[in-house]
Amino acid sequence: MWPDKFEDRLRSWHDLRQFVQSIPLRDQLNAIAKWWGHCPRISHAIHWNDQSNWPDPWDLLADNSFDDLAIALGMSYTITMLEDLDSSVEIALATDDHAQEYNLVMVDDRKYILNYEPWEAVSTERFEFNITKTIDARTIRIE
Repeated sequence: MWPDKFEDRLRSWHDLRQFVQSIPLRDQLNAIAKWWGHCPRISHAIHWNDQSNWPDPWDLLADNSFDDLAIALGMSYTITMLEDLDSSVEIALATDDHAQEYNLVMVDDRKYILNYEPWEAVSTERFEFNITKTIDARTIRIE
């Protein structure tokens, strides 16, 4: 269940980050995907061409308006804020062989994908994508 109040979302997000800190990477990613899978979805919240105005994690949670890119951004913030994480994290705009677009989070040198299958991290070995845009999540400014 997604928390209605901002303060409750913040507490839940904090608790998620604390919980996943001491479990294996794949389990971390699945827990993060599951948590973000509960958020309310809308059609348009943020845009690739407006990266300089992407919300920081606290504004993202306060706005409580999530399209697929906003969810990917939230997942990326969650992952990059973990202590002792030495895996790569990228946000990507990708298309599959049916020209369907996806906003993905690719982790650990693109070994895992989030925001493709609902509520779970999947192995990239199972899927092929044409990546049209990408950004290293660690370069996104968090204030």
